[in-house]
Amino acid sequence: MAENKMEQVAVMFGKKLGEEFKIKWEYLGINIYDCRFEENGLFTHYEEEYDDVYEDNDLLKMLLTGEAVIVDE
Repeated sequence: MAENKMEQVAVMFGKKLGEEFKIKWEYLGINIYDCRFEENGLFTHYEEEYDDVYEDNDLLKMLLTGEAVIVDE
């Protein structure tokens, strides 16, 4: 089995696994999402009222291609 690279992906963006940060994506306005890298991928917290997080491969792709950016607020 191949080595898990998610820790290296997090480090590439200056983050650690489990560390919370915000991603900004501009589409039909500005969208800001609370996210974190985990061993299984990028997880996003969409609903402020709920504690649910969702694996978000599309947002990870947008982050990797520069369509979305990490913001420090």
